[in-house]
Amino acid sequence: MVKNILYCEDNPKTASRVSRAIRAAFIMQNPNIILAESLAKAMQSTAQKSLDLVITDGNLLGRDNGWDLADELRARGYTGPIIYAGGRKTDIPEGRERVFNDLLQKPFYEQKDVDPLIEAVRKYI
Repeated sequence: MVKNILYCEDNPKTASRVSRAIRAAFIMQNPNIILAESLAKAMQSTAQKSLDLVITDGNLLGRDNGWDLADELRARGYTGPIIYAGGRKTDIPEGRERVFNDLLQKPFYEQKDVDPLIEAVRKYI
């Protein structure tokens, strides 16, 4: 069964690099990675899809952020895992880290930087 992964990242190079790494690591599962750079795009892109995993940056396009995305998804009934993969864990407002199942820190410049994210994804798909 194909897994739907929502990946919210406003940097196109990072989004591409991480998406490729996830597809390569899970080639047999052939995950469907839905890319979004903002809260609105994420909600629009996933309105008719069942999600298996969400990965989000902290700061998204405009004034959007990953913790608001997590709150919105939870309010809409999503109960699955959400991985925070942002610039700094300290960017998350105090007390808001509890909406995430895993907290990871960017950058994702090289494969060795992406490996912790791949291991986190492995727990959920």
